[in-house]
Amino acid sequence: MGARVAVEMNWPDVDASDFTKALNAQIRLVREVMTEMGLKPDGVRWVIAELHSGSAYAGVEAVIEEDTLLMDDVDRAIAESAKGFTSLRQVAERPPYFNDEALETCRELAELRPPNDAGLTRLQFGAEAVEPSLHVAANVQEITVGRWQSIGSVDGLLHGVVTTEGGYKIYIKDRARSRSVHCTVPREMRKEALDSFEQRVIVRGIIWSRKDGNPQRIEAKSIERVPPDDQLPGVKDVRGILGGYRLADGE
Repeated sequence: MGARVAVEMNWPDVDASDFTKALNAQIRLVREVMTEMGLKPDGVRWVIAELHSGSAYAGVEAVIEEDTLLMDDVDRAIAESAKGFTSLRQVAERPPYFNDEALETCRELAELRPPNDAGLTRLQFGAEAVEPSLHVAANVQEITVGRWQSIGSVDGLLHGVVTTEGGYKIYIKDRARSRSVHCTVPREMRKEALDSFEQRVIVRGIIWSRKDGNPQRIEAKSIERVPPDDQLPGVKDVRGILGGYRLADGE
């Protein structure tokens, strides 16, 4: 038998969209964990292995379609998915191999509960069975929401401008982390924001970061446009600028 994940929803009138949403989310979680483990999730096809009615149950198995991928690799990713989901029931700490998409998927799975708690939802990851818990959703929220404030800057591509009641919000693709950061821009800086659309900028201001240090939002105090890389001075252009100066150690 191949590596398997399964979902069981034991309550009256299980909604088909909830059922398929749960199964797809389980597969997505395993795929994200595989990605963070350096494996190729597209090298696996998930096929239906078992279906039950009454208490709605479906199990799917992995079929390897990539020569460099082993079933043990998939089993390991499934085990890490179960371990990570379980740990999120206890503490607000990012589990190993869990990127932001994996965390959001856990939040989605945690909220798949029977109406009025009249029933049972069980998520099977290989040999491990876990149950959704609102503690998981709360801990994911704690991990992903920016709560730590500091003064700093974000360097990246300005790729979105949205009008808000208090001014403008821009989105910067952070060059250091390859992820978008929301930037609140006051009205007096609207022209700078609009003129900098789809250009590299350095935004300075007050940053709200997550527990892991990743910036979530910056309240912009200044926006500086940075010339394209091909317009920046090269090594030859700056050679000799510090000629005649000595380093602090005397050399």
